[in-house]
Amino acid sequence: MSHAPLIPGSPPGRVIVVDDDRRGASAQARWLCGRGWHARAAASHAEAERLWERSPCDVCLIDAGLPAVERLLASLALRSPATATVLVRSAGDGALPAAPVDAVVGPCPSDADLLVAMAAAQTAAMERVARPRMPTGGPLGRDPAVRAAFETAARIAATDATVLVTGESGTGKSLLARAIHAASPRAARPLVEVSCGSLAEPLLDSELFGHVAGAFTGAVADRPGRFVEADGGTIFLDEIATASPALQVRLLRVLQDRRLEPVGSSRTRAVDVRVVLATHEDLPGLVAAGRFRADLFWRINVVAIELPPLRRRPDDIPLLAEHFRAAAAVRAGRSVEGFTAEAMQALLRHGWPGNIRELEHAVYRAVLLGQGPMIHVGDLPPAIATAAGAEAGPLKQALAEPERRLILDALQRHGWRRDAAARQLGINRTALYKKLKRLGMDPRSLPAPGTVATPDGAAVGIRPAASSAASSPASASL
Repeated sequence: MSHAPLIPGSPPGRVIVVDDDRRGASAQARWLCGRGWHARAAASHAEAERLWERSPCDVCLIDAGLPAVERLLASLALRSPATATVLVRSAGDGALPAAPVDAVVGPCPSDADLLVAMAAAQTAAMERVARPRMPTGGPLGRDPAVRAAFETAARIAATDATVLVTGESGTGKSLLARAIHAASPRAARPLVEVSCGSLAEPLLDSELFGHVAGAFTGAVADRPGRFVEADGGTIFLDEIATASPALQVRLLRVLQDRRLEPVGSSRTRAVDVRVVLATHEDLPGLVAAGRFRADLFWRINVVAIELPPLRRRPDDIPLLAEHFRAAAAVRAGRSVEGFTAEAMQALLRHGWPGNIRELEHAVYRAVLLGQGPMIHVGDLPPAIATAAGAEAGPLKQALAEPERRLILDALQRHGWRRDAAARQLGINRTALYKKLKRLGMDPRSLPAPGTVATPDGAAVGIRPAASSAASSPASASL
């Protein structure tokens, strides 16, 4: 039987207690269970991650002396920004780890102090994800491609490797760049973000590399530039595909030598920066067309991480929508409990050309304009509400079109090879065949393995599955 929490306004939640003293971790977890928390114990970084994989937690209570404590904190920052972290220090512990935490308690904290710290950490985590400049992208989600992207980021965060993040606009590239910086040893130093597409070339040159007084009209004083501002930290160059040929040459030198020359100066300066770049364009295609330098492409393509569009991860839409609803309710100071079934169907049916950014803005608008405790279809932007229609049908129907798009995307990505598409989707060949039939697609009409279809699917040639007895399963074609 659970008990009410000791801290008013701090409802029980899920917590993982991590301490290399397993007996102590288990005792702490039992004590928390007695106060209404769903608590589990882990004796290592790896065990904590396994528990989190099975069921993410609201709070992670971590012994500061745990081996690889910084790796665990970095992993949580990347995988679950909304998870509150509390560090429990012991006598004789050294400096705090470089990775950020939400609360710290001293050696042998009292029961009340520990609960206060956990409540404070949850408040800090809520404010972190709800602040007006909340990173686009929200929580990680369950999609395998997104999880793989963030796991790659977690593995390379502690290095100085240059990272190229690709994906459509609004897929969370900025979020990933910020997470990499936050989990790196450079977290205490600046993260400088520059949108290369927002400034004309002369201004961008000065913005990135600085200038000396008199370098051009209006340059009345020296300016260090963004690379120098990021010295010791990370610089994030968004929309790198828009860089002019001249700017590409200068970027190449900085990446090769970590040295730069301010505009109007012949003196070079060394900079110590980690470089993360992003683009929504096809850089290999631009290289082939002669619009992007091949040597610069290979210099920035050290670690490439691709973020999938939201239309390829429909299972994450409810999770992301709920995350944005909670954050928007805090920002707006409103009590909004959730979505009606019809509103959630509308979100699932929408194609999301603006990806996660579009979803975030749609939910925020609904929270601001809604009148009751639930978000209704009419609270959503007209393009989403209208497409849903008054007769949206049951949830099963609403999920059919996103599932169909997900399957076709997987097949197209793997050249219509059924085995590879099934593996990406996490199902077997038989299940894929059954889903194709259920969604009204005749597997026999799909292009042969190895066929390249047009991006809009015009070459797919899908016809409705035959319903007569003459239509054989043709399972061998899968």
